[in-house]
Amino acid sequence: MRRRLAVPAMITLLVMIMAGCSLDADPLRGSGQASAAPDFVVGAPESAEGALLAQLYVSALQAKGLSAGTEPVGERADYLQRLRQGSLALVPDHTGALLTELNPSQAASTATEVEEQLPEAAGPDLVVLEPAPASAKVSFVITKATADAKQVATLDDLAKIADGTVLGGPADLPRQKYGPEALAAIYGATFASFKPYQDSAALARDLGAGTVSVGAFSGTDPVLAGDSFVRLDDTESMVLPENITAVGSGAFKANPTAQAAIEAVHAALTTQELTVLKSQVGSGEPVDRVAAAWLSARGLA
Repeated sequence: MRRRLAVPAMITLLVMIMAGCSLDADPLRGSGQASAAPDFVVGAPESAEGALLAQLYVSALQAKGLSAGTEPVGERADYLQRLRQGSLALVPDHTGALLTELNPSQAASTATEVEEQLPEAAGPDLVVLEPAPASAKVSFVITKATADAKQVATLDDLAKIADGTVLGGPADLPRQKYGPEALAAIYGATFASFKPYQDSAALARDLGAGTVSVGAFSGTDPVLAGDSFVRLDDTESMVLPENITAVGSGAFKANPTAQAAIEAVHAALTTQELTVLKSQVGSGEPVDRVAAAWLSARGLA
């Protein structure tokens, strides 16, 4: 009698064990990870500044109780398409370069003109947020030794050193209205070649070593600190303003809380502060801690 009762009892026990195993079979269950994608995917461009800004945005959104995370993105044309499709919610950008991508025939030259033209250029499927005071306007830079030896102080003087030499800068520089073609047309400076860089520190090293003669750097780049390099004066206002902005998807456009969170970040972000933040990240501090500390100090998180 006892043996008959043991069989169903054993079956019940096995069912319970198997049920328990099936629950534990999900690797996300009990691990503290969320299986669902965040509501707001923020694209992080392939640069130290892009990663930093993306983290500032994510932390600011999370502080408002919104679900957000970052994802690496590549070329501007690619992430604009993803924003239109809705697989991205937001990407940090620069006003002048963004306008040039959206409307290659634009004729803006001042910060006000650029900002006024951006909404129409973006169209109904995208939103361009209010820019920050922080400006990453590109500077063309040479070593102080070259500036002193060749008497070069402005872009008008570039013709003295451009012939047969290499210009270095971000990969998208040739597509900008202030790229190599503009240097040749406006300032008469024709380089033998252009070398693209993703890492401004590598560009600074090559500039110092003489591998490149002139480098194009973001105005907030910490590598320009000190007196080793000279920024050349753009006497013809060839370089477009490049204030920090962000471009968002239709879904982001429809969320006023999310927009307000990012525009509050922009309102507090100056050129000097962005340079300091980039310097902290460049020195090895984790980008999430740098972003969290800055937002907390300004009451944004």
